[in-house]
Amino acid sequence: MKTAKEVKHSDVKGFIKDQNNFLKITNLFTLLLLGLSFILAFKAYIKPPVVIRENAKGQIQVIKNLVYNDRVTPLEINTFSKLFLRRYLAYSSYGITNQLDRALRMMSGNFEKNNIADIEKDNMVQGIEKEQVHSGLKIKKLKITKVEGNYVYLKVFGNIIRKYYGSKKEKIETFKGNLVLKKVKRTAARPYGLAVANYSQIILNKLTEGK
Repeated sequence: MKTAKEVKHSDVKGFIKDQNNFLKITNLFTLLLLGLSFILAFKAYIKPPVVIRENAKGQIQVIKNLVYNDRVTPLEINTFSKLFLRRYLAYSSYGITNQLDRALRMMSGNFEKNNIADIEKDNMVQGIEKEQVHSGLKIKKLKITKVEGNYVYLKVFGNIIRKYYGSKKEKIETFKGNLVLKKVKRTAARPYGLAVANYSQIILNKLTEGK
């Protein structure tokens, strides 16, 4: 018959001490891992994204450090300007609300507010819908005249062709416009890094054909 071994108090105390030391080491190791994980996560968060762009020569360009390479290119200015002008000037009765909304989203805050006020004041949407018109835009010349700080100044020359549903009537307006763009932070809503700060134009000539 085996007898139970007497457990001494000193042995229990030593065992508990060893366990405590082991837990302290484990906790310290866990804290170090957590700290390292936070550091890596933060670096990944602040790391600039890789951006793929098309340069002025039509070549694909990979930009790994967007923070230091976030320059707005002349090609982007040209593309953004033409897109805005088509949405802003070449309006049609069908889809005018959506078209104006997209144009407004390309504007800076103040210019957008001014345009919304004018649209509401003149009942522009209702007027265009009643016209039963479909418009097209032909840009003959678009040129950057000055870059000053965060602003880009352009001159544009072109024709706006308006055709009316149910008739052969056609209007051609030759215009000269001044476009001012503001460089802004690139976001999902502003992928070009640009916003329209102002636009004004004068009609140089009007031609009406048909009835």
